[in-house]
Amino acid sequence: MRQVSIFFLVFLIPMFPYCQQIQEIWQSLPVDSIEKVDSETFINLRTPLGDRPSESRRFQVLLLGKLSLFVQEKPRGQKLFFVKTFDDPRFHILAADGGGKQTYRGTLKFLTAECPKLADAIEKGTLQANSIISVLEKFHDCINAEYETFLYRSTTKLLLSFGPEIGFHYMQLREENSEGNAADWHSSLSWGGFLRLNWGGKFYLQPSFRLLQRYGELESANTLYDFISSHQYTYLEVPIQLGWRFKSERLHPTIFLGAIIGFPIRGEYRAQRFFGGTFNREVVMSSDQGMPTRNEFGFRVGGGLDFNLRSGKGPFVQLAFERTQAILQLDDEILTRNFATFYYNVLAVTGGYRF
Repeated sequence: MRQVSIFFLVFLIPMFPYCQQIQEIWQSLPVDSIEKVDSETFINLRTPLGDRPSESRRFQVLLLGKLSLFVQEKPRGQKLFFVKTFDDPRFHILAADGGGKQTYRGTLKFLTAECPKLADAIEKGTLQANSIISVLEKFHDCINAEYETFLYRSTTKLLLSFGPEIGFHYMQLREENSEGNAADWHSSLSWGGFLRLNWGGKFYLQPSFRLLQRYGELESANTLYDFISSHQYTYLEVPIQLGWRFKSERLHPTIFLGAIIGFPIRGEYRAQRFFGGTFNREVVMSSDQGMPTRNEFGFRVGGGLDFNLRSGKGPFVQLAFERTQAILQLDDEILTRNFATFYYNVLAVTGGYRF
């Protein structure tokens, strides 16, 4: 029993200075009240901010030490980070998400000057909001000072943006299971709009709509005839994509993967039949007599860049590979088959503005 008691004393004695330092930090704060919510720690502090008078404000505690870190969450997911030094009653505001990073870096460099290596790294690198805690942990380790971190779960909010979208599409038509040659590449423009649902600033769902004309010519053959066919269809397309947005200061790379559903609005299919190299017959099917093509389905994959100008708004550009497939209904008497499956390979460059 005596040996056990000695063991606990040896183990606990080094903890007394630590507990005392953290207790002194708590006592240095002008705390009105402390509250625990789902293992997270919130405090109401009576403190001045800038030129505004001293009043009680609610903060979440992220780290206590020689440099203590607090956060306030504002509407639309905005987070304000504050740092307080142990011997100074003032609170230094770092930045809000999405802006002010230069001030943020300058303030943090000034506060961590006691560790020159870390201060230099802050000046050279691009820090993101979620790295502030790790930066302050490295600072305390650097100067061999005690600190305590607290549980932090940033509130995930659903952010909504929308706007116009235009695109340039470079496409090639092919026929499935055909011995014919692929068509030349054709270009087309699209225009429409989009809606983006963003979770936590990174993951997003983006449905959109666009009007697009698809073109193409094919040479194909069967055992009796050779065919030259031309295709021209107008689709109302609905791409739905899931994306991931990598955060940086003002330029955010994105990657995405999605599906495409297309509804034909107008179209014309024209085929010329040859026998022994001699023109034999022509067939024309257009939307005036009935839509020659059915709904199309496909996918798109790619990446892009989001530009943040203010409050999460700004232009974006995307580069994607798309592949869509549709079934063409044919005249069996002339073309000796009931239908054929066609698909498009597409390189698409799209852009828009997020409001």
